[in-house]
Amino acid sequence: MNIRRPQERLADCCWLGRFIDKARLFISEELPKDYAPFFCDRRAMDGTFLRFFKLSKETFVEAVRSSAGDDRLVEEWFLAQPTVTKERIDKWNKLAPDIGRPGNLGCEILEWAKEHVYTSYPNPEGASAFEVMDLDEGRHL
Repeated sequence: MNIRRPQERLADCCWLGRFIDKARLFISEELPKDYAPFFCDRRAMDGTFLRFFKLSKETFVEAVRSSAGDDRLVEEWFLAQPTVTKERIDKWNKLAPDIGRPGNLGCEILEWAKEHVYTSYPNPEGASAFEVMDLDEGRHL
């Protein structure tokens, strides 16, 4: 599976590239069964991203579908949305890498996910959602 790391940036925005990769897999019905139940779920990172930028699953997936595999077209679409500004992207880039850490947004959800989803490796105390995803996909912190 070719999916970008959560912290990789497109349009200077972390998560966007990974979300595009997941949407392409969703569109082609190749999204792994471990990912499918959480794709755009409001409690998961996709849903958090969509809410933060006030986008809908339908419009995002359609933007990816109509891009014919060209990241640049999705990037242009994303940057053209009225709810996407440089300031919002900067705020997201500061917020997102700490989601799931104790005392941060998503802490309780990540603790649940560590017990029910990410169970195949030791979960380091205080890890963020981005770090847990990297570990789950075989990357080292």
